[in-house]
Amino acid sequence: MSEKSSIITIDDHPLLRKGLKQLVEFEDDIEIIAEASNGPDGIKLAIELEPDLTIRSKYAKYGWHRNIKEFTR
Repeated sequence: MSEKSSIITIDDHPLLRKGLKQLVEFEDDIEIIAEASNGPDGIKLAIELEPDLTIRSKYAKYGWHRNIKEFTR
């Protein structure tokens, strides 16, 4: 079996993060390795953990979503 793809979820809605985690649990090739409730924490996690993918809110507060691509490349 190949290595699992890693995901970080970044959203201020805990119910959304929980739902995504439950959906991903059924997949063998992907896993959520961390969750953040805001952009600054998400950026820190992305730098530290280097995930394959980040799932984040399009409607983030304070405009952090505009700059997260720079930190997660």
